[in-house]
Amino acid sequence: MNNLSVSVVLVVGAGRVPADLERALLALDQQEWRPDEVIVVLNGARRDVVPETALTLRTVELAGDLGCSPGRNAGAATATTDIVVFSDDDGELIPRSIRAVTECFVHASPTVGAIAGFVSSCLDRDDRVETTGMQPILRFSGGACAVRRHVFELVGGWREARGRGLGHEFDLAVRLWRRGYDVITLPDFVLKHPPRHREHFAELAVDNNSELLRTYFEHFPLPYAMAAAALKLVRDGTQLIKRGELSTVGGMVGACAIGARGGWRAREPLSWRQLAELRRIDGGAPSTRLGT
Repeated sequence: MNNLSVSVVLVVGAGRVPADLERALLALDQQEWRPDEVIVVLNGARRDVVPETALTLRTVELAGDLGCSPGRNAGAATATTDIVVFSDDDGELIPRSIRAVTECFVHASPTVGAIAGFVSSCLDRDDRVETTGMQPILRFSGGACAVRRHVFELVGGWREARGRGLGHEFDLAVRLWRRGYDVITLPDFVLKHPPRHREHFAELAVDNNSELLRTYFEHFPLPYAMAAAALKLVRDGTQLIKRGELSTVGGMVGACAIGARGGWRAREPLSWRQLAELRRIDGGAPSTRLGT
């Protein structure tokens, strides 16, 4: 039985066309269990991109394009529900997603602080992901995830930084884990998302490395953080060079330096024993992207 209330936060960036958000809202309206409220955060977008809808909807307007994480935090800060679902504004949650998330939180252990969905680029397919179970993970997509609101507030929400990429999500998962909470996968929680363009991945590489290195230096023993940073720079830099994206390499190195300095200033490193436990979780994580 559903006894938890649900909000969905959609962050709309500058340049978004109304048709994208309209499809996202239509998918929410067609959920088996409709959310109690939808919060649309105008992150540099115009107010006229928000279409008419039968959903309970309200808007939060930011002073310009502040980035995904500040936008998600602003939306969650206005939520009054038990659960907050974060979904990409140009994706479509399959009809059973909200019901699956709600039922999972109702029946799961209180130590489950967040649920990770799966992202599909196959818009004409109603996917259900086959996994070995709802195991804990550390890497997931912030465009298809859900949190217990009180737990999200306890750990301080998303880190306030510009940019995109999975580094923000990894940082949130580590902070949840340090407080005794897990992020688990849920096969029936799927976001159908348009395929991304190749140049989009180059942009993500810069943002992603900056946030990952900040997480490494903030949470991990220094020798491990330095080795992981060097490996990531060499591996990702080599891939970018092979693809001829030389201009991106300089931006990535600069962003990584900023990320490392930010993590260094906030260092609260785990013990080596804790790191080993965390690595066991990370090593067993399934992909949160399918159909790509």
